[in-house]
Order: sequence, then C-alpha cells, then structure tokens
Amino acid sequence: MRSLAILLALLALRSLAAADPPDDETVRYVNGEVITYEQCIERYAQLQNEYQRMQQVTPTNRAERILFMQKALEELTDEQLMVQEAKLKKMVPDHDKVVLEVLERAKESSGQMLTLADQARARKELERSESIDFLLNYFYDERTPEITPDQLWAAYQDHRADFQRPPRAHVLAIMMLPSEAALISGLDRQATDIFKAAVDVPDPALAKSANERLNAYIAPKVTDAQQKQLLDDCLAELAAAAARTDLDAKTHDLAESAVDVLKGRAALRDLPQLHKDLNSLRDTLVMRDADAFRDAAKKTSQGPHRDEGGDQGWVEPGQFPQEVDQRIFKLPANAMSDVFEANQAVWLVLVLETQPAHVESFSEVLGILEKNLFRMRKEALRRQVAAQLRQKASIMDVVPVADLVQ
Repeated sequence: MRSLAILLALLALRSLAAADPPDDETVRYVNGEVITYEQCIERYAQLQNEYQRMQQVTPTNRAERILFMQKALEELTDEQLMVQEAKLKKMVPDHDKVVLEVLERAKESSGQMLTLADQARARKELERSESIDFLLNYFYDERTPEITPDQLWAAYQDHRADFQRPPRAHVLAIMMLPSEAALISGLDRQATDIFKAAVDVPDPALAKSANERLNAYIAPKVTDAQQKQLLDDCLAELAAAAARTDLDAKTHDLAESAVDVLKGRAALRDLPQLHKDLNSLRDTLVMRDADAFRDAAKKTSQGPHRDEGGDQGWVEPGQFPQEVDQRIFKLPANAMSDVFEANQAVWLVLVLETQPAHVESFSEVLGILEKNLFRMRKEALRRQVAAQLRQKASIMDVVPVADLVQ
C-alpha cells in the first residue's frame, strides 16, 4: 500500500517536472559519483508520502516544490557521502545476505517474485540503507554515552502528556438493524400488484371481494390507513385460499404470491419492533452471566464480532458512535445497558470490565522511552556525521534544482 502511494506521488511529480529530463540525467556530482534526476523525483515522492502519512503540509505551489526538491537532493547527498565513508571503512553488508533478504521481503509482502530490475533496485536500496546503519552505529558506539536512568526519567516527565490514556471498557454488544427500505418498498409493490391482479382472477368469489375492496380503495376521502387495511385484507383472503384444491392455476399462483408477501412482511423489522424484540431479549439476560449474553449475540446480533459473541474487546471513546460511547462509559463493570438506538440501529451492551483514564507508568513506557531517545540521538548523529563529511567533500551541481520543477 505504501509503495502504491509512492508510485502515485511519483507519477504526479513527473507531471510537474519542468522539461521531463531523462531519468539518468545527472543533477549533482558527489565526490565524483552522480545523483540523477530519477533519484531526486523518487526521493521527493517518498518525502511527500511520508508528510501525508504524518498529516503534515505538502507543497502547493512552485516555490514550495522547489524547496521540497532541494530537501530531497540534500538527503540524497548526505546518504551518498555516508555510503562512501562506509565503503572506505569497509562497512558494507554481505551481498548474498542482501539478495536473500530482498527475496524474502518480496514473498512476505506480495507472495510474488520480483522482476530482475526490481530485485536490482531493491538490493541497491537495502545495501545503501545497511551501509549507512553500519556507519552510524560505529560512530554511535564510539561517541555517544549510554542512556542513563536520569535521562529516561527526564524524558518521561517531559512527555507525560504523550502517555495519557483514555478510559477503556471491555464490551459485549448486540446490535440489530431494521429491514432495508428497498426490501420494504419491494414488498409493498408486490402487494399492490397482487391487489390489482385479484380483480381479474377466474374465481368469482375472490374476484368479487377484490373488486369491492378496489372500489373502496379509490373512493373519495379514503385515508391512508383505510387503504392499507383494504390491501392487507385482500392479501389475507388470497393467502388463505392458497390451501384450496379447487382453484384454477392463475388464482392459485396469485394466492401463493400473497403467501410469500405476507411471509416477507412478517420478517420485516422496523425500529419500534426492534426495540420490542431486544427488550424482550434483555429480560431473559438480566441476572445471567456473560456467556448467556455471548450466546444471544451469536444468534441475534447483526453487529461487529457476532461470531465472537459480540465481544468488542477493550474499546476507547471514539471507536463507536457517540450515543454508544455515552452508554458504555457511564456503566460500571458487569453492568448491562438499557436498549437504546444509535445510527439507525438498536443496541444492547454489557460492560465486563472498566479502566479509568490514566497516565501510563514509567515502567510501562520504559521501552518506548529508550527507543525514542536512541532514535533522537541517532538522528542528531546522522546530521553531525553528514555535516563533517560535507566539509571535506567535492559537491558540484550540474542542473539547478529550480529547473527540475515547474
């Protein structure tokens, strides 16, 4: 998915290139080695994708795109210098291991083999990345003191807000949905068609009843409720006639259709009916254990995790609609909600356990703190090493960055 996003960004960026130079055109020499136009636009696309993932602002005009392209070029330059230094210090990854890792990654990500060109590109990127890691780890071990407990504690105090956790609840839920409007309207149309066809059936008694009801149906000042009753009475009479053995084929088929419509209507559930059904179910679950709730959810719920007995796991505010959150986070442990409506569905929830909002303890986040401090130190070291290498490097631009962007 990330590769697709980068590809889309890359295609978009090509449309913004000033003259669409050849991919292998040299943009900059770094100690005699080249950085190409293709490398620049690929890194630009990667940066843009990363900014979007972090919800940061991406370039919207030419001036901003030039600055972004300059950033891409400088990153590539720093990396080129570090790879060169790693080679001088003979800190290069094992080629055979890189080949195997590239193939394994391809299998894990897509299950398909890469083309030879894609393999070569992936090997080059992995060798580049590992060479830089070898070099930075060398300088890190040589120049950077161990992280002390005091530094970890100070980092914890500085970032306590980052470790604030909202309340949580372990929840079982039963959700029931009303019948779809399209299904309801479809049954209504079938009922109306049956009503109209009934006036022409060969059975004289049924035809007479249907005609009388149709005349009443179209009479002036008849109400909607009266029309509905007339239609329902016609369906009921036809459905009852389906059991007769003396009906002609046409009337029998129409009677069977009336039976089907009545069965379909009986299965319909609107919100009031759902409230009634779920309240009846709730009455059977009161004073029973969570297993009974799970069994009921497996049979009746139309919501998430039905097969797991409606077990939603530990949830936090915002995972469900606001109306559901309001019920969940007002309930104590081992408490069942009333039946309520949210998002055009009817709900019943059982809270098994609760946890109040809290700040994670120092011991809980110690691993995260160490990882973050290590990353920050390594990023600072990366900038420091690149700056030192630049001081003795020969860097020559061939194409101005502004010429790469419209």
